Amino acid sequence: MAHQWSLEWQGRTIRVSSTWAAGSRLYVDNALQDRNGALFGLPSAQRLVGKVGELPVEVEVNYQLFWPTVVIRIDGEEVLRRSSRGY
Repeated sequence: MAHQWSLEWQGRTIRVSSTWAAGSRLYVDNALQDRNGALFGLPSAQRLVGKVGELPVEVEVNYQLFWPTVVIRIDGEEVLRRSSRGY
């Protein structure tokens, strides 16, 4: 199952995609910044890092069974928190 989250931040597009079988990816303005090769949602806590201009971007994707929660922080400030639930 694939999940995607995106947001516009100061004219920039930040997008996170995560699939149970192919891990998570962080894109800034459609350029891949970081990825992992997590399989089957393991490890359940996945971390991605990148930059928007000079500011650091940190992403946490946490799986509970099949359903991830994503948290995106820019320069330490939380800008997005979303959960995907199947029910």
